[in-house]
This record gives sequence, structure tokens and C-alpha cells, in this order.
Amino acid sequence: MKKSVNKKKKNNKNSKKIINNKINIILSSILLLFTIIGIYMLFRLNVLNNVYCVLIGIVLLIVNFILFYFKNKITNIIKGVLIVIFGLLIYYIGITFNFIDVIQERLYYTESYYIVVNSDSNINSIDDLNNKNVGTYVENFDVYKDMINEYNLRVNSNLIDYDQVDLMSYNLKHNSIDGMIISGVHKRFLEEEKKDFLDNTKVLDQIDLKVKRNNVVKHSDIDVRKETFNVLILGSDSRGSISSRSNNDVDIVMTVNPYTREIMLTSFPRDSYVYIYGNESCKDKLTHAGYYGNDVSVKTFERLLNTSIDYYVKIGFSTVINLVDSIDGVEIFSDQAFNSYHIKGWKVPYGNIHMNGKQALAFARERYAYSTGDIHRCQNQQDVIKAIVNKFVSNPKYLLKYSSILNSISDTMETNIDMKVIGDLVKLQRSDNKNWTIKTTIISGYGSMGKTYSYPRQDLWIYIVNENSLNKAGNVIKGMKEGKSFNDLGV
Repeated sequence: MKKSVNKKKKNNKNSKKIINNKINIILSSILLLFTIIGIYMLFRLNVLNNVYCVLIGIVLLIVNFILFYFKNKITNIIKGVLIVIFGLLIYYIGITFNFIDVIQERLYYTESYYIVVNSDSNINSIDDLNNKNVGTYVENFDVYKDMINEYNLRVNSNLIDYDQVDLMSYNLKHNSIDGMIISGVHKRFLEEEKKDFLDNTKVLDQIDLKVKRNNVVKHSDIDVRKETFNVLILGSDSRGSISSRSNNDVDIVMTVNPYTREIMLTSFPRDSYVYIYGNESCKDKLTHAGYYGNDVSVKTFERLLNTSIDYYVKIGFSTVINLVDSIDGVEIFSDQAFNSYHIKGWKVPYGNIHMNGKQALAFARERYAYSTGDIHRCQNQQDVIKAIVNKFVSNPKYLLKYSSILNSISDTMETNIDMKVIGDLVKLQRSDNKNWTIKTTIISGYGSMGKTYSYPRQDLWIYIVNENSLNKAGNVIKGMKEGKSFNDLGV
């Protein structure tokens, strides 16, 4: 009987040992897998020097070996805790990689065209346009031809070609045509230039086409830890895909000197009257450069400033809204009271204001309330950027919302900055944690009316750039590219 009991105890002990060994093997295998993945992602993340990554990798593998060798409940608990920690790190690093992949300049984008009629028209569907006169603004793009083919498959209209958006809109308003087909970028043009366009029209349908982009902007190969570089910040007015053709409501060149830790933000009024790269016959509004693609925007600024643009970032309206809302709003100082043009009924008071995403965007876009128009709008845009940066710096709790913030803006951004560049900048800051000095400037000039390359048969509001102001800004940027500090340049 005693032997039987002892045997049973021995069997139970052996069973527990076998179970513990299995648990140890399972936990150790998972931990080793997570460790290898973590080490690989740490190298790829590029925020630590390779020497440190190697040392961390060696230490982690030694810890794995020790925990595997000692088989007990305590080590199993430690393995479980490490698995959870490594799992979370892998998850968050994975979110970062996904964010960078998503915001890289797309090879394909969606172009939208709209079928528009007068708001009081008895035409209520695209089928009602059969045998009706429909205007179309002719564009020299393959996507335009594809759109016409798609439209003809849906309805049989009498298409009337126009080379003036304004004339086509006028004829629609006065019922000379029954409807019109217009691209998203030209629709937004009419909404801004014709104050009654939105109220007097309605959209029956839209045609979305997938377009392959031929000119992808290549980034520079400079060492951002040692050399000054330029980043072109473009604010798109697109309501659809960030990759679609759009005007640039925000045009800022950010010049970064990593050695002196100095940043210059040079803002251009969006209506600046300049030559768009590739269109030499007539000047155009700078905002229209985005209509021809990111590569044209970059080359236009390179020629304007006689310097290289190393990287670009394009953001949409939703980027500002989502980012500001994700950090619970921002505090911005308004130097005058006014009625917002972009949010009906919002009366902006004088002084410090807590703004949500929509309000911050409206504030950044406001120009009609100011006597200096675009100049003041550029100042507002810079104030919004500073407010967002200050909110992040002043409250570390938003780092805990890291994943939700990235998810909220990933589909509304586009850039040619890759993970290596971001990693190099993180390593630079980690090396000594120096403070940065940020200064701003706005290209001066005066408003006028004139014809533009994009809309040659109608006078539009334009901004005549002060050449001295442009040359001064260009010289500061070139000086910074040569490694000079603000003091050296007298800024």
C-alpha cells in the first residue's frame, strides 16, 4: 500500500515535471521568436546605432538562454511578462512601419469627376441627361479621355467641349447647357472663386478612376544628421484621396540645420504669381502647381529659391482635423475677432482660444477676415503648426495614444521621407537632446488681378511677389544649406 502511494506521488511528480518542461519549451520558444523578431525590427527601425542594437540583441539572447536553463514557476512568469512586453513593442513598431509604408507616395491614385446640374433643375439622376447638352472642360490627360469613355457607357449626352471653366459654369447657370462634367480640382476652384456655386448646383453622380502616377518624387541621399536639408510642406485642398490632383492651400519650405539645431519656416502665399515648372508661357498662381503633380510642385520651388528640395510632405484637410482632435484640441492666439468664412456661425474672439480640429483648420485657411489676406493666413498656418508641436511637447500622455494618432492621419498624408531618414533624425536627437530654434518668414508682396496659365481667359486674384523678399529668403536658405547659422546670416 505504501509502495503504491509512493509510486503514485512519483508519477504525479513526473507528470508535473513533464508539464513544466512543456510549458518551459512553449514559453521559451515564443520568447525566442519574439526576441528575434524584436531584434530584427530594432535594426530596421534605425533609431539606435548598430553597435547598440548588436549589444541589446546579445543580452536578450543570453537572457533567453538563462531563462530556458532554469525551469521553474518564477522563470515561467518572467517569460510570460517578457512575451507580453515584446509583443507590445513589436505591435507598436509594426504600427510605425505600416504608417511609413502607407504615407509613402502612392504609385496609383483615384481621380474623381463630378456630374453637376443646377440646384433647381428637374434633372435628378444621370439617366435624365440622355440626349441633353452637357458641358465638359477638356483636359490634356489620359485620365480625362478614360473618364469620357466611362461617361459615354453610362449615358448618351450631347457633349460640348469647353476650354474655359468659368464660361462653362456661366452657361450652366444661365441654362445654356443642362449639366456639366468637371474634375474635383476644378470643382473646388469654382467653389472658391464663385461664392454662389455651391448653393446653386447639385452633384448627380461622380466617376472615380484609378490612375497610375508616372512621376514619383525621389528623395535626397544626404545625411540628415550632418547636412542641412529642405522639406516642402504642401497642404492639399483635396476632399478625396490625398494622392489625387489638388491645389496647394499651404506652401511652406522647412529648412533644417541639424548641426546648429535651427529650423526656418518660409511661407509662400498660395496665390503667389510665379512660373510653374514646365509652363513658361504665362505665370500662374502657386497653388495651381499641385494640379500638375507633386514633382512639378517640388521643381517649381527649387527654381523659385535656386536650391534643392530634398523631401516633401503633403497633408490634407483631414490631417489637421484628425490630428488636432486626437490631442484634444489646441490653444491658439487670435490677434483679432472675426466671423469665420469656413465655419458658418463661428465667431472667433480676440485672444487665446481652445480650438478643435475643424476650428483649427478653418483658422489656418482664413484670409477674407484680414486686410493682409494671404499674408495673415500664412501666419495662422504657422501658429497652428506651433500649437500642435507645443501640445505634444507639453503633455507626454499623448504618446500613449500613439497608435490611434497614427491611424487617424495615415490616409491623409503623403511623403517621400522614408524610415531611414526618420531613424537618423531620432538618433541625432537622442545623441545630445539639444533644443531647437524655430524662426519663420513670409514672402511679401501685394494683391492684384491677372490671367493665369491654368485659367488663361479669366482674371483671377493673384499675389505679386516682392523680388527682394524672395531673394532674401532664398539667400537665407542657401546659406543654411552651406552650414551657416542664424547668427552668421543675421537672421
